[in-house]
Amino acid sequence: MARRAGSNSEETWEKLVAAAREALTEGGVGALSLRGVAREAGHRLGTLQYYFPTRDDLVEAVLGEQYRRLDRGLRDAAADLQAGTPLPEVAATLSVEFYRVARRCPRLCRARVVTNLLGRAMSTESRNALETAARRIQRACPTPLDERELVLGLHTLSVLLLRYGAHSDEELAAILGEEDPARAVERAEAHLARLARDTAERIERASVAEAA
Repeated sequence: MARRAGSNSEETWEKLVAAAREALTEGGVGALSLRGVAREAGHRLGTLQYYFPTRDDLVEAVLGEQYRRLDRGLRDAAADLQAGTPLPEVAATLSVEFYRVARRCPRLCRARVVTNLLGRAMSTESRNALETAARRIQRACPTPLDERELVLGLHTLSVLLLRYGAHSDEELAAILGEEDPARAVERAEAHLARLARDTAERIERASVAEAA
């Protein structure tokens, strides 16, 4: 849910999100109790539910902070596109940067993955983040891009980034059969960069075909 106007409402919203962030970081989605978050923030359960009717809404608010941190990366990507850097290379760089952000909060990524697996609809926060990214790339790209293909590509990459980010470095090493976690992270970054390049190239081909 978006922040409600007013200084008191803003302060309450921030306290509730901060308490939820702490619970998610320490114990993951299983540790996130609406009643516990309300108590930690110094508010009643009814107050919390006024801002966040469900636990998923609360998780999305915490993840929304991560989306806003990624905004800087999107601005840099747009500048690179305007400077003439090919879209596939910009996409590869951006995916690796986003993965590095995701790696800092594996429990938060895991919470979002769980929500996806439960088949919940995309939240307003997630949808807004994707639409913002698509608009910025569209404006910065020298050639028109097919909007549907662009949004689909961004959504696919964001899901993959969350899945990778949901694992600690040690878990990732075990999955990939690597003894060195750092080597596992390098492999994951290379794989995500390759997927991002391929996705960007597909978007460009689809855009050319649509314009023909």
